[in-house]
Amino acid sequence: MTGNTSFDCDGTESATSAQYITNVTGNVHVSDGNLLSIYPIPERYSIPIYVYASPILLLMTIFSNTMVCVVLFKRHMRSPTHVLLTVMAITDTLTGLFPVPVMAYFFGTEKVKDFVQYGWCFAYDYLTMYIPTIFHTASIWLTMALAVQRYICVCYPFKARTWCTITNAIRGTVIIYVMAVLSHICRFFEKDISSVVLPSLVNENETITACFIIWKPWLRDFAHVSLYYNIYFSFRVLFVHIVPCVSSVVLNALLLNNMRQASKRGDAVSEREQDVRICAEDATQNGIFQGKEKDGTTFYLLEATLGKIDYR
Repeated sequence: MTGNTSFDCDGTESATSAQYITNVTGNVHVSDGNLLSIYPIPERYSIPIYVYASPILLLMTIFSNTMVCVVLFKRHMRSPTHVLLTVMAITDTLTGLFPVPVMAYFFGTEKVKDFVQYGWCFAYDYLTMYIPTIFHTASIWLTMALAVQRYICVCYPFKARTWCTITNAIRGTVIIYVMAVLSHICRFFEKDISSVVLPSLVNENETITACFIIWKPWLRDFAHVSLYYNIYFSFRVLFVHIVPCVSSVVLNALLLNNMRQASKRGDAVSEREQDVRICAEDATQNGIFQGKEKDGTTFYLLEATLGKIDYR
């Protein structure tokens, strides 16, 4: 929908209220009707976060992930684990890069204190919320996939030869990205945007063509908007954060326990090897293999035993 009109909760034209307009910064809040507003973040928080801290963190992320990709792209470094690490590095970088144009435009000027201009409505939603959320979700699930792969390789090394391959790592990455898109695809179809002329918040003598939001008919017919967002964000909390986090912790705990048991078994084998060597040394010192009484057959069997242990 386009044009300098506004709509109330039942979709008819009405006078526009500033509380229903999308402001540039803040947290999403669902109103009692079917309109979206964004409460502005206090300037004392938003400026340090978006102007100073975020660019530094983004530059560090780009540099470190670029180095990771340069190393892991080498032919001799190719492995299933490195495939996942490379995709994770690219995904994390894209998560931080997509919001840059919008943040640079608004926080680089005084426009951050005003309503979002109509031409930036879709760019603001897509580049700061929708697309970065997809990449962030994919990054979390890739981290969980890496934990699963590492557990299989260590605890089930024979099965890892067929399961943990580069081909399967690529397939898993594609599946994760498809699932990440599908889990957030509803956000791209939940609202329409119209333009509305309002007095500027920066200069009262000027007007600004701002964004006016109305929910799509399918969302209005589905249920109350708050119910829709409760379902959506509950899904995100459970399956994008809690389940992957708990799964990674459990898998790492099982992996650590398996490595400790393997270490104990290795220590036991080493002790047995040491006992055999001590027996051989004692036999030699006692003269079993000295002089004309030396039994070549016994000597050979003992050496073969030691050699077999060393081979293991």
